[in-house]
Amino acid sequence: MTFQPVVPFGGYAGWKFLQQTRVAQEATFRQSRAIRDQTEYFSRNILAVSTPDQIVNDRRLLTVALGAFGLDDDLNHKFFIKKVLADGTARTDALANRLADKSYYRLSKTFGFDRPFLDKIGLPPQTKMLADQFASRKFAEAVGSVNEDMRLALNFSNDAVSLLSEQRTSDGRWFAIMGNPPLRRFVELAFNLPLSIGGIDIDRQKEVFAERSERFFGSRDPSVFIGAEQKDRMIQLFFANSTQSSPNIGQVSGSIALQLLQTG
Repeated sequence: MTFQPVVPFGGYAGWKFLQQTRVAQEATFRQSRAIRDQTEYFSRNILAVSTPDQIVNDRRLLTVALGAFGLDDDLNHKFFIKKVLADGTARTDALANRLADKSYYRLSKTFGFDRPFLDKIGLPPQTKMLADQFASRKFAEAVGSVNEDMRLALNFSNDAVSLLSEQRTSDGRWFAIMGNPPLRRFVELAFNLPLSIGGIDIDRQKEVFAERSERFFGSRDPSVFIGAEQKDRMIQLFFANSTQSSPNIGQVSGSIALQLLQTG
């Protein structure tokens, strides 16, 4: 039986509870048989991989590889993922460089099939990194089954720094946010923007995001979110504007919540 995360209440208070108990909860989640079997299989077998075909033709390897970057929906898009991996990232016309969602770029760069062998994913430190990323994202998914707002906040907390740090310009950072659906939705809610904003010109969308950032943080550059205090401020804004005020399932008992807080 897979461990179900405990989120006893919604909103920012629920977020703080999750942060206080996350280490204990995620450690328990990672010991569930399903997660342990997937990460152990990946760690044993990825070391022998030398071509994109070997990944896309092994569904268990592909599940972890894609899941580590939040690309689970592409599990059945084998030809597309093979192209992303085979192209690499060195050429400007590589597929990963042309896609709006930079998760594909990170996937392709990590596996490095366009680089010398010793720079590929087969190295043990890279393998552990991917297994850890996969387990963390699956924990976020499990949290989302209890409270979807918490999952969006976890995605922002986990991904914002690395995603924004990879871009060299303010515009590049905004386009990276807009190309990442979960991160985009988080920022839209934090800035109290309607879903319909996605229907206007892309450059105008960027301007709207930048204007809201300047209003709330005094800067049009989203790199301002990287700082711990500003990141927490974004999360507060998000929960102030999100529509879900309580978990999707019933409240857990106070004794379970208290036990987790004491463990954390």
